[in-house]
Amino acid sequence: MTKRENAMAIYRGEIPEYYGDLMDSTKLIPDPLLVRNMVPKDGKEHQDIWGTSFVFLPDAPGAHPHVTAENAVIKDIEHWEEQLQIPDYSGFDFTQAREEAEKIDRSEYLVGFMLSGGLFERSHHLMGMTEALINYLEYPDEMKGLLRVIADKKNGIYPDGRQRM
Repeated sequence: MTKRENAMAIYRGEIPEYYGDLMDSTKLIPDPLLVRNMVPKDGKEHQDIWGTSFVFLPDAPGAHPHVTAENAVIKDIEHWEEQLQIPDYSGFDFTQAREEAEKIDRSEYLVGFMLSGGLFERSHHLMGMTEALINYLEYPDEMKGLLRVIADKKNGIYPDGRQRM
């Protein structure tokens, strides 16, 4: 059983030959969105494609969102639809990702992108952690709508840049 076959057995709920780190069966290829959103380690604010400010301090392990009342993308959850600008992914160049994927033996490995950050992370990146937590409690319908848009965007990109939405 190859690493890929073993991982797929686990994903399907079947009995694999062994249990281990599923990432051993996956080769990650460069994600143009992740590359676009990389922040230099200069301690200055940089905006990602969603408009969130990030700072990467020279001694920090990674970039962190720096959301304030002034720079928050969503300042009022009841009007999030007017404040949020959905990013356009259509101009991203997937050439390097395709070239890297073609080098991988698909019978041995799964291929994937490193898509850091999920729905919760994006929600608090857009408004700040405190505001997000309060909004989850006080405005569940608005947060549900926001999460739906984020999920649809994360799920709506094809490797050639076409969008389903």
